[in-house]
Amino acid sequence: DGLVLFARELSRPYAEWVLGWLKVRDANAILISYEQMLANPNETFLRVCMHLGIVMTKQDVEQMVEKFKTSKDTREAIHFRKGE
Repeated sequence: DGLVLFARELSRPYAEWVLGWLKVRDANAILISYEQMLANPNETFLRVCMHLGIVMTKQDVEQMVEKFKTSKDTREAIHFRKGE
């Protein structure tokens, strides 16, 4: 039922919303997908850093991604702790 509702009622507004973001993209915005982050986390993270003007080496990026990625075995994410 939910999938049918989405297909009938929500898919068009959602598609228009996404297309709107694609049209508005400018130098102050970056558009990445969840799928890009999963498929190429290092490259995607580096792209975000470059967009923000943060200089990081390839080794820095690899360390950050490795430290904070989700464990595939337990499906539990590593979270930042307050005060660290």
